[in-house]
Amino acid sequence: MARGLRMRLFAAVRHLKILDPALALVIILSLAAAKPLLAGSGLPYGHDTKHHLFRMASMQRSWTHGEYFPSWAEDTYWGYGSPLFHYYSSLTYHITSALQLGFNLNEIQSLRWLLLLSFLMAGAGMYLFCRRRCGRLGALLGGLIYVNSPYLFHVNVHQRGAFPENLALSLFPILLWRLDDLRDAPNARNFILVLLLEVALINTHNLSAVALTAFAFAWLAFEGLIQRLNREAGQLDGKGEQWAALALITGILVAAAFWLPVLLETESVSLETLFWDIDKKYWRSPSELLKIPEQFHGSDLPEFADTLHIGIAQWTYALVGLCGALALYVRGYRTRHPQTFLAAVLFFGLSAPLIFMLTPESMSLWDQAPIVRYLQFPWRLLGPLAVCLAYLASLNGFLLSRLSGKLRFAAITLAIATPVISGLQISGMLVWNYAGPNLSAAALMTISATGATYGREYFPKTASRDVDRQRLLDDYTDGYPIDKFDHSRLPAGARATLLQNAPESHSWRISAPAPFEAIILNYWWPGWTAAVNGSAVPVLPSPGLGLISVSLPAGAYTLNVYLGSTPPRDVGALISGLGLVGGLALAGRLRRLAIRPRPYAVAPPLTRQATIGVLLGALLAVLILIITWF
Repeated sequence: MARGLRMRLFAAVRHLKILDPALALVIILSLAAAKPLLAGSGLPYGHDTKHHLFRMASMQRSWTHGEYFPSWAEDTYWGYGSPLFHYYSSLTYHITSALQLGFNLNEIQSLRWLLLLSFLMAGAGMYLFCRRRCGRLGALLGGLIYVNSPYLFHVNVHQRGAFPENLALSLFPILLWRLDDLRDAPNARNFILVLLLEVALINTHNLSAVALTAFAFAWLAFEGLIQRLNREAGQLDGKGEQWAALALITGILVAAAFWLPVLLETESVSLETLFWDIDKKYWRSPSELLKIPEQFHGSDLPEFADTLHIGIAQWTYALVGLCGALALYVRGYRTRHPQTFLAAVLFFGLSAPLIFMLTPESMSLWDQAPIVRYLQFPWRLLGPLAVCLAYLASLNGFLLSRLSGKLRFAAITLAIATPVISGLQISGMLVWNYAGPNLSAAALMTISATGATYGREYFPKTASRDVDRQRLLDDYTDGYPIDKFDHSRLPAGARATLLQNAPESHSWRISAPAPFEAIILNYWWPGWTAAVNGSAVPVLPSPGLGLISVSLPAGAYTLNVYLGSTPPRDVGALISGLGLVGGLALAGRLRRLAIRPRPYAVAPPLTRQATIGVLLGALLAVLILIITWF
């Protein structure tokens, strides 16, 4: 019995060695960035908060009808619908729907949990990415600098209510971490994880996915290049970069079921309003980007342009880390990871043009380069810039570890506390108590942004806005089922009895003495299909209004109208399927190869003195958090 107890004790000790106390600490301190969420009972009242809540409610209605991957949001545009989920990355709404069904939450509660998860993923993900390269101390700094970046927690969440973009920026450091792991330890598990994370990123936010995926490829290309130029790194197996790039490419292919139809079917909806002229107030001078931010209170929404800055802790830590790394490198200091310092060249090399693209001097480039206009606004580049600065900030770990005696102790304490305090300086007095609007389908039909967007995007081009905007309101107010058959078009003696109704499918029992043209009160869009007793019949947009028009025969039969597929969607699904099969085959190939991991796969633990400094810094940050809370 005693021997069994000792064995269990040894197993527990071995298990504890696997755990990373520094990771637990960065997760705990990331809660400070979420202080407005934890202090309040609701959400921030951002510019897009209501739109995302209505989309969540629409997705939830599809889920309750068994339609788990919808393209059609039936309650938009006065109940006549639009393909909102076909064009807009919808992973955020799928997650909130899963939370609602799994834990019996409402829309507000599920989004609050997702926001909390986003904060924790941002800090932990950046820590994990920086850990092997910059050690646990540097990784702690990188994670805290990133999660407290003003663009993440203040601009995206509080000011804009851009929850999908914030989720994408929280996922991205995790993708970089697994990419780096795949480079250093090519194996099947890492390959599949990178593939899945890339798929998740693409399905989280369209615009961010393009910029961040390009970022990841640029980083991999640079890593491969410097490995050939760096004598120490060049002695290692260079196949890791190839496998990492292959995993990213495979992830893009697996996500083709989403992005390929979006690209090939852009002409069927209105997307022009996505590319507005850039207001001059969104350009920021270098002094405005580097300014000390002001503090906001309650649920204040300040002037949007006043929130667009890098963050004083972010740029100062990055600058000190870069200069310190350069000085150490010149003096002959080398890290366990042979590419740590050289990778800083890339992150600095990306930071400089990103800052330039935020200034008025880049205006002509935005006008002349259509691919840049895809991002819509210059300030979206603050997200990738935050990633670069967080890595550069993590280089401070090397400087701190080389200080001597009491100076090192005090410097580590202040270095850990300062990012948290700088974040609280902006958000410490904010409280998120917005309870949200009425999220019923009828409520969405009566607001000005009835498409759940500001610019009324995704409106079918064959449709007209001159429809009767009150016609379906009573039906939606009464709740499901919704009868979308236009009974006023029935010939004398004909009847249409509703059998089934869901956002993307409808069924009626028809009895008609003569052929007639039926109108379904849904906007027509490619993919809408009709079948009479299982046999397909033509579906066209009705003249003038662009509603679904179906030519029906005389007799008694069942009419099914549902949203089906199109050639671009079939091709996208085929590519996704082939990509998934190919990804699994490649992962199996990696498993058989059994490539040996590189020697720096595990970061050494913190020293005793560094641990005490980190804990005191964390304690100081928590004390400041408590003071701001009360």
